[in-house]
Amino acid sequence: MSMLLPVPESILLAKKFLQNNMSMLRETERRFQVDKEIIVAILLVESRFGENIGKRRVIPTLASIALIDLPENLQYTYQVFLGVHSELAYDVAEGLAKRRAQWAYQELRQFSRLFATREWIRWRSKVLMQGLSDAPVSSLQL
Repeated sequence: MSMLLPVPESILLAKKFLQNNMSMLRETERRFQVDKEIIVAILLVESRFGENIGKRRVIPTLASIALIDLPENLQYTYQVFLGVHSELAYDVAEGLAKRRAQWAYQELRQFSRLFATREWIRWRSKVLMQGLSDAPVSSLQL
């Protein structure tokens, strides 16, 4: 769980991020039709601009979820669901697994589209060149 910032500090951090990354945010705004201020707000709330990235890696986690409906995984998935809902029918668990797998697969597709963009490659190259591979996004000048 991330520590909540006092509101004035959060606003200043968001404004600084917006100012430092304006060209990338404008391009992202144009490409995905999402206001740059909304993007910044989501980045602040979800990860404090990369400082709190969680304990699990996104792509391996989504890949695991995308495979939960395979026949060889479904029995284990059903047992996991039974631990939470002891009365759950197998066909209901199968339906849940299929929906979760489909969702995770779509998320992986979106990640592949996002990370294949020229902007992402440019940003990642700057991160590596600056020797900041573990640095939060908010510390980078694009």
